[in-house]
Amino acid sequence: MVKHYYTNADAYEICKFTFPADCRNCGELSIPSTYFGNCLSRPVVELEKGKLVVENGIVEAAIAIESKIREFKCDGLKEIEDLMTHFNELGTSKECRVIAIGSTKHGVYETDFGWGKPKKSDVIHVLHSRIFSLCDSKDDNGGVEIGLTLERSEMENFNTILKEHITSIIGCD
Repeated sequence: MVKHYYTNADAYEICKFTFPADCRNCGELSIPSTYFGNCLSRPVVELEKGKLVVENGIVEAAIAIESKIREFKCDGLKEIEDLMTHFNELGTSKECRVIAIGSTKHGVYETDFGWGKPKKSDVIHVLHSRIFSLCDSKDDNGGVEIGLTLERSEMENFNTILKEHITSIIGCD
């Protein structure tokens, strides 16, 4: 049985998740795919904590993220005016927030600035906790490398929950 590490009062707290989204394919912009520069937006998904920490919370999160992606594809510039406001709120607020950075599409292990391809790529972000990074796998097998930054106590809780889930999946003690 997975234990919950929150109080009932926290159940209605709004959790925010933001992720990078490429604006080059938005109909309003006619930027070629060969453009080398920053053309990103940061859609923000909001969901109550109580919906996230239940058994099917990951499904609720996936549905909310998919809905935001569909909305973004229809009108990628809809929230662009509020981009900096959202970003500043995410950076200074103590509310429940998770920030995704990076992408598996960047091909970081294929990058060569003249001294060879990297053997290891890490994203270091010291300003915030609750950030996870994504990049393509160095093994070139279609995998994904995931980095995670949490406060020490949150990381300990995460490890405990992860071990409980892995144990229940593989049926070992």
